[in-house]
Amino acid sequence: MEREGIYILGPKLMNEAFMAEIRWVIFDWGGVLVDDPGPPMARYCSEVLGVLESDYVEAVRRYAGDFRKGLIEEGTFWRQVCGFLGAAPPKDGSLWGTALAAVYRPKTEMFELVRKLRGSGFGTALLSNTEMPGVEYYRRQGYDLFDEVVFSCVERMKKPQREIYELTLERLGCAGGEAVFIDDHELCVEAAKAVGLNTIFFKSAGQVKEELGLFGVGTD
Repeated sequence: MEREGIYILGPKLMNEAFMAEIRWVIFDWGGVLVDDPGPPMARYCSEVLGVLESDYVEAVRRYAGDFRKGLIEEGTFWRQVCGFLGAAPPKDGSLWGTALAAVYRPKTEMFELVRKLRGSGFGTALLSNTEMPGVEYYRRQGYDLFDEVVFSCVERMKKPQREIYELTLERLGCAGGEAVFIDDHELCVEAAKAVGLNTIFFKSAGQVKEELGLFGVGTD
């Protein structure tokens, strides 16, 4: 559209004109690449500890923050949780790791998407709020899908802290506008937007592919 010698772009063309070229796609882990392990892990661990699942969930809500930031070890975490619950600490050397392994369910279509993106020349990264037993489980899978992996417990900060997004971009060597971040938690998505990242709020693999296309990222 033209008015008095000035070209006026519609919203879609405006976005395309000013959008930075996407170089990186950053994925959350639990809930995006694999089924959310939280609810089944809660059922698993509450049964092992012999407590109500609702009480267990409240205990984890109280004490998991420092665990996910790597500020306390798993043994300390279970002592805190079991103290709150009035339960005996687990005998399993890593109940968290055992529970994760028991409920771990990869989303095949999402893993295929990561492979296609890498094959098309895009950089791929993982940014996850994860405890050390989860990191150890991840490493045992031998995944070769990501150019960079950022785990909260290793960096001692977690989403939605601004610093962990900035650290990720620094590691990737790119600006926020050159990357797309995908997460299934709205708070984490909004925090990423505030840092300048392009974002997708995960609902399904098909929806992610469609929205990546809007950013000029082909997935076919």
